[in-house]
Amino acid sequence: MLGNVALRGLAWVTRHLRHMPGRWRLVRWLDRHAAQLASAGPLTFAFAPGLRMRVNPLDENGRRALIEGFEPRDRIASNFIRILRPGDTMLDVGANAGYYTMIAALLVGHEGAVHAFEPSPAALAWLRASVAQSPSAPIHLHPVAVTDRCGHATFHVARPECTGYSSLRDLGDDASGQVTVPTLPLDALLERLTPVRLVKIDVEGAELLVLRGMAGLIERDRPHIIVEVDDDFLRALGGSAAEVCSLLEHAGYTLLRIVERGDLEPLDAPPSVRCNLLAQPPAA
Repeated sequence: MLGNVALRGLAWVTRHLRHMPGRWRLVRWLDRHAAQLASAGPLTFAFAPGLRMRVNPLDENGRRALIEGFEPRDRIASNFIRILRPGDTMLDVGANAGYYTMIAALLVGHEGAVHAFEPSPAALAWLRASVAQSPSAPIHLHPVAVTDRCGHATFHVARPECTGYSSLRDLGDDASGQVTVPTLPLDALLERLTPVRLVKIDVEGAELLVLRGMAGLIERDRPHIIVEVDDDFLRALGGSAAEVCSLLEHAGYTLLRIVERGDLEPLDAPPSVRCNLLAQPPAA
């Protein structure tokens, strides 16, 4: 059995040698050895020049960053590449451990700004550590749940191996606990935000609440919006996929489904299965 140091070395290989023949097999093999990778505790590694991440290898999002690194063919990352330019401002709503936060920071550079919103205590701890290790990164942390109003809410924390599923909706047996977190609409920050180019929303069912709380931002900036849509999750918080689509279409957006490698397909009807949508503003 390979030791922990050797496994970390192989993770370096898969992060940096993306075109290596058979890389995908090694990625899968490392994924199956998550427990051994995590045996020495949390890991800190260079994600990109000037950007370091601290992750828990047992958590699927942290492990992905550790093993795969910046994957330009990722369906979300590839659209970041299409949309973001140096100097842009981006909002990562539901940042989790910071995989997409880091990609956005790399793309907008030191003259840009990335605002990362994350209420989950575990994910926020990893994100704080990563930002502390990347002092020149243009990342601003907001430890809040983004909704449609200021206040507080019960936040259901998922198990440590899947912190990305933490949510304002009840997780039942999949929860490891619950905490009270502050809530905030994005419009409450409008006067402090430079014009926003892109908003990514992945909040496990609270996406409609986020969109309702950013009407002023949409009117002012017409940002591109990447939003995860899961009708079952949305209904658990009083919304639906149809309402998400209707809100965006009434604001003048064209909705496209993001498919493999970030390709875009026209959306003919509200999605019945979980997917990511790109809401493209008028004249984009």
